[in-house]
Amino acid sequence: MRSDWNVSRRNAARDHSGKPVEDDSPWPSLQSISASLPELSGVHRISEDIVSATAQPAFNVSKFRRLPIAVAPRAEQSRIADTLDEVFSDLDAGVATLERVQEKLKLYRASVFKAAVEGALTAGWRVQHPHVEPASELLKRILAERRRHWEEQQLAKFKAKGRNRSRAGSEIQGTRRP
Repeated sequence: MRSDWNVSRRNAARDHSGKPVEDDSPWPSLQSISASLPELSGVHRISEDIVSATAQPAFNVSKFRRLPIAVAPRAEQSRIADTLDEVFSDLDAGVATLERVQEKLKLYRASVFKAAVEGALTAGWRVQHPHVEPASELLKRILAERRRHWEEQQLAKFKAKGRNRSRAGSEIQGTRRP
């Protein structure tokens, strides 16, 4: 063990209330240290005490070693670690479930879209309203109307250029339409 890593047993072997902790290890667990650091009062003051210099801040290890760090008893640390493991496994299960649901939602959307295109979503409504024009007939009517409108525009263009109707009719046949 490196001597500069040595932690004072007095600081490492105390719990949150300051009572000595019965433990066979002189080292607190990394989990307990990282869990207790945010709870220290005066963290800003402590950081000012262990960081020195003005132009180039430097971390003072010897001052850091003297900081009292509250360490939970080993049994409490184990209980906390077990609880965290359980919570994280629940979180992982939740994420996996969310991913499965997102995939099912994609399939559901696709099936609803397919049913809409095939007319299955409105089948009951169409039975109740037989007087409404079916989509296929509506589409035929719209295409015929567009064709008629396009032909009228083409004839108007040809008349504006001074061409006669018979020639315009043959030119319309060879012209690309929308």
